[in-house]
Amino acid sequence: MRVDGNNHLIERNEIYRVVTESDDQGAIDMWGDPTYRGNVFRFNYIHDVQPKQEAGSSIAGRAGIRLDDAISGVEVYGNLFENCSNGLFGALQIHGGKENHVHHNIVLNCKAAFSFTPWSNSFWHKYNESRGTLSILEGETGKRYMEAYPRLKSLNENLNCNTVENNLIVNSGKKWLRRPPELIRNDNRSIRVKDCKTAQEVLASPRVTRYTEGSSWFQF
Repeated sequence: MRVDGNNHLIERNEIYRVVTESDDQGAIDMWGDPTYRGNVFRFNYIHDVQPKQEAGSSIAGRAGIRLDDAISGVEVYGNLFENCSNGLFGALQIHGGKENHVHHNIVLNCKAAFSFTPWSNSFWHKYNESRGTLSILEGETGKRYMEAYPRLKSLNENLNCNTVENNLIVNSGKKWLRRPPELIRNDNRSIRVKDCKTAQEVLASPRVTRYTEGSSWFQF
């Protein structure tokens, strides 16, 4: 699912057995423009994002959600990621973006939970200048944009600063891949659950439910 633009709400979808032949993609994918704002991905069940056997292994990776090339200001919460980390990507991959808020997600049976590809200050400026992505912030249109999305006023500040908090990582490998020092992280727990064959059984187990009370979490 490719998403471009502002103020999209992507919720309550089951997405599975996708990105089986391509590489450097996500089941849900945004790309290329840090002025895209107001987007929310919540309560989606994303699973089995893996290559077909004949497609071979990843050079870059496949993720459940990929925020690629400077995508910023996205809220990702209440999703269930199962078996959707491949290559160099975690279940969620952030490439060069900032001000993304990732919280109350469950990552199950994944090689890695969260991955990052940080950008330098010079690369951020070079990229945005070459693509002309900041021209929308000029003139009257820019004034209206910054009124709607005040954080755009500081677009070139606090690079690589994303917030990942209150996520539950179950029966998975690494918590982080290429974690940048600017990352804000709070209360991301890794646990093991035994003797459960399905995702439904895992989510219903006492080891999980002790952490997942409230409306922000995924429910079958």
